[in-house]
Amino acid sequence: MPRPFPEEKRQEWKRLVEQWEATDQKISVARWCRKQNINYNNFLYWKERFRSGSVRKVDRSSFQELTHSPTTTGILLEYNQIRIQLTENFDVATLIKCLRILKEVAC
Repeated sequence: MPRPFPEEKRQEWKRLVEQWEATDQKISVARWCRKQNINYNNFLYWKERFRSGSVRKVDRSSFQELTHSPTTTGILLEYNQIRIQLTENFDVATLIKCLRILKEVAC
């Protein structure tokens, strides 16, 4: 997990991003960064980070917790690193075909 940035640094970048957003934006971000003597890649990182931060705010009450409960019953056939999982209502004809093919392959 990445370390959180010091609050002063985050606030400084937030101010710079807001300053950019307040401009008429007729010049490119790269040129604006050069004029401000700001690292272009750092600026893009923080600009995206602040933009994403507002998108990530989600009302958690709209989520429902899912629990895992194994509902399938059946059997597992395993032989020689071959596994066949049979559910409760498996098709017998398909199983027979499968076993015949496996028998032919093994011989």
